[in-house]
Amino acid sequence: MKENQRNRIPQKMFCETATKTLLLSMICTWLEITTADLSRRPRDTEAVFGLSTFLNCSTTINDIHWFHYPDGDDKQRHLVYGYNKIYAAYEGRFRVEKDAIEGVCNLIIISVELKDSGKYQCQDDFGKGMEHSAQLTVLESQPICESSMKPEGVIGSNRCGIPPEHLHLSCSVTFRGNRAPSIVWIKNGSETNLTEGATLSISANHVTRNLTLKPDSIADGDAFQCRTTASATDQYGCTPETVKVNGGSNDASFYVLSGLLAAAVVLWLLSFGFCLKLSIERRAWRAKNSKILSDAERFELDSLAKSNQLEDDVKQLKVMNERLTEKVAGFEERFYCRGKIDYLSVPNLVHTTETVKSKTIRGIAVLGGELFAVFENSPDIEVFDSRTFVSKQPFKGVDSSSPDDLLWDPQDLTASEVNACLFVIHQTRVDKRAEIWKVDPANRKKLLAWSLECRIGRLSAHEYSVIVCAVAERRIVEYSPDGVQLRLVRLSPADGFDHLWHAIKVTGEHFLVSNMDEKIRRHRICLVDSSRDSVVVSRTADSKKLRLDTPICLTEDKDRSVLVVNANNDSITVLSTDLLYARKTLRLLSAGGYPMRICLDASQGSLLFVAVNDGFPSEDIWHSGRIAVYSVL
Repeated sequence: MKENQRNRIPQKMFCETATKTLLLSMICTWLEITTADLSRRPRDTEAVFGLSTFLNCSTTINDIHWFHYPDGDDKQRHLVYGYNKIYAAYEGRFRVEKDAIEGVCNLIIISVELKDSGKYQCQDDFGKGMEHSAQLTVLESQPICESSMKPEGVIGSNRCGIPPEHLHLSCSVTFRGNRAPSIVWIKNGSETNLTEGATLSISANHVTRNLTLKPDSIADGDAFQCRTTASATDQYGCTPETVKVNGGSNDASFYVLSGLLAAAVVLWLLSFGFCLKLSIERRAWRAKNSKILSDAERFELDSLAKSNQLEDDVKQLKVMNERLTEKVAGFEERFYCRGKIDYLSVPNLVHTTETVKSKTIRGIAVLGGELFAVFENSPDIEVFDSRTFVSKQPFKGVDSSSPDDLLWDPQDLTASEVNACLFVIHQTRVDKRAEIWKVDPANRKKLLAWSLECRIGRLSAHEYSVIVCAVAERRIVEYSPDGVQLRLVRLSPADGFDHLWHAIKVTGEHFLVSNMDEKIRRHRICLVDSSRDSVVVSRTADSKKLRLDTPICLTEDKDRSVLVVNANNDSITVLSTDLLYARKTLRLLSAGGYPMRICLDASQGSLLFVAVNDGFPSEDIWHSGRIAVYSVL
């Protein structure tokens, strides 16, 4: 028993030692975490457009993240670097210099652009720990210097009685950012900032540093330099011309003139007669010179008066220009698509049909005085008189020669006035792929059908073609009336095309596309140029100020305007087809329903037909539909 007790004593001592070691390790780890700090913090810096710069950051904890707050928006934070990678919006021009041992994570911008301006924030512990930020100011170009010195130089101290001149230097630069750049004047050979006679002017995105030098503070051959003070790399600046001081007549010329005067006096003494004649001629010359001087003074006074009048006229023109600029800015704020809509109006409700078939309306179209409508999971195309709204003989969506050839699940409907036909897109019963039927509305029969490389599509017609918006595939396909593919436009999520709703063609190579941009969480109408190798978004109108809310359907009217159906706020926004002007908003007042499709009938006094569905849009559940008819002036 004693031997067992002796064995237990070392085991107990080992357990106590291990426990203390574990506690000490936990305490040290806790102290290391709680005392972590950014040992090297980024500082405000300036960089010229097209050049490189960097922002420093180091910490006692690794895993630093870099964030960017763009110029003018301190709340919108973009992740630049994190989890050991540069994010897509900054990839290519940004890179990171890391030293895991020292905890260094410096952000390097290889080629600075204007959009890079704003606030940058580094934060350790995977973007959750200590943080510090700095402002990046982007200069559009190197500073520009100007000098008041004339080509012959600055007039300095002289014996001719001419007042010495002051030297005026100016240095200006245009920038982009939340913080104006710091620029100073220094004298070559000295690093001292010249503050006496220096003034600073900042207006909008332009800063100017002026320097006025007194005659006694400059000398012939002096050189001055204007430069920035907060650049991470080389300081940027400019240097005006070297100072040239003109001191007037020197001693040698003074002695020459004195000798000539003495010679003239001797000659006058040698010949009295000659001197008398010279005196008479001098008097005559003086009289003439006095008249010339009098005329010169009068001319100078007239010139001064005209100059003052000209300055007053210039001031008045500047005031008029500022007022005109304010009016133009006000006009753009009122009418430009990124500004506010001018006014709201409520169209006159002419007629509302009862619930049609208790099914969701998928599409409507007007052609030849008749209103056509297709419904969810219904093979028939319902027909109404567009004047009396009386139901007429429908189009049966079953081919009698082949019962399997069925208009199975219609998705949309459009009409082509040029070709006098209807186009219906539906999902086939067998392989669940989209298919387009070309229908003769007069004889109620199918003329042609062709399959598509998509599952869900939206239709629109443009003169001699039909446009298909493939929703899931993010494509726009243009077909001839005979089903020949004319154009294919591929849209990318990188350009903000995350969720498509509808597309129409406005010119030969331009399309308007309604979509949802998941990055900025906004609904947008985009003008897409398909004439180049890659798609270019020429202009956008978004939901920030236009109150776009689920712009599910687009249509163009006879006045070259585009009508945008906002399903979630029961309205129609009217824009110009080039997205430069927001003309008005039509409040539909659909009594709780959700407008889904629209079509215009200009032959009936500008009637607007709106397909309204009842249901739960958040769950994509619809249970009934009706058609509202409005009179639009």
